[in-house]
Amino acid sequence: MERNYQQKLSIKKGTKIYLNLRKSLDDEGILDRSYVYYFFLTSFELLMFGIFVAFVIISNSLWQTVLATIGMAFFTVRLGGIAHDAGHRAILKSGLLNDVVGYIVCIPIVFPFKVWKLKHNAHHANPNDEAKDPDLQVPISFSKEKFDRKDMLVRIIRKYQAYIFYFIGPLVSISMRVKSLGYYISNFKPRYAFELFYMITGLIIMFVLPFVFFPLSKAIVYCLLFIFVSGFYMLNIFAPNHKGMPQLKDSSKFSFFEKQVVTSRNVVGNFIYDYLYMGLNYQIEHHLFPNTPRYKLKRIVKYAKAECKKAGIPYTEMSAYESTKFILTQLHIASKEFDEMG
Repeated sequence: MERNYQQKLSIKKGTKIYLNLRKSLDDEGILDRSYVYYFFLTSFELLMFGIFVAFVIISNSLWQTVLATIGMAFFTVRLGGIAHDAGHRAILKSGLLNDVVGYIVCIPIVFPFKVWKLKHNAHHANPNDEAKDPDLQVPISFSKEKFDRKDMLVRIIRKYQAYIFYFIGPLVSISMRVKSLGYYISNFKPRYAFELFYMITGLIIMFVLPFVFFPLSKAIVYCLLFIFVSGFYMLNIFAPNHKGMPQLKDSSKFSFFEKQVVTSRNVVGNFIYDYLYMGLNYQIEHHLFPNTPRYKLKRIVKYAKAECKKAGIPYTEMSAYESTKFILTQLHIASKEFDEMG
């Protein structure tokens, strides 16, 4: 894999490849939305989330609380996946109705739909662009430019980032929620009032009221376990997709097709992986056609591979284990190289 990727296609050539690929998929009906699928999927995920929330409330032993919290955290992320698809307009044709679905699933899990959508759309437009991808604004570093930042946290952890990646990663669950409050407050507009209200109210219900109504030990177990499990699940869905892949100096010089393919990595597996990853194990296909229903992404693989092979563009796929090993290896290499450079 090329760490410093060199552009292989002109924008014109890449655009032509993409349009031909899209036409082939349109002709097969692969990009068509699936209303029935998402109706039953969303209903099921909401039902299971509600069941585990109730189970958390009525649990009266340590093991009941642990199991209930794990289930609640799991389906919290699952509902976040529905919001993700709604944000990409993969569920319904209407942008407004997709937003309605997004809020329906985000309010109960206290997830900042508007802020997340702004950030995620910027990521999709500029994947692994060192200057423009907000997903690269994290303490860990794969490039010298990011490593040279003067952030106190970066300086503290840069020697050990490979070892602590899976320990600090789960904090993303709570950090996304807290950071969203800062965004709404610092950029306050009347139209943000509703989202700010449900985020503050939801965070109080989710993390403060348990200490009022639950025994102290139950509240502590619930809060810590929920943050860790939901964060760990999110980390293991999103980290394998781009971390360690080539980072681009200026993605605007690349065609949409080339920059989406070379910065993404698929995770190969079976139907269990498809369910757990919510279709994001087909990250290349998702980035090429983000408004495609998740269960159809697998059908795009053979078409995308064929176009990449003809164009001489690397198409990267690994197992979950290989992807994890690759990420940690790249973090370790980065730490060692930049430490030697002083």
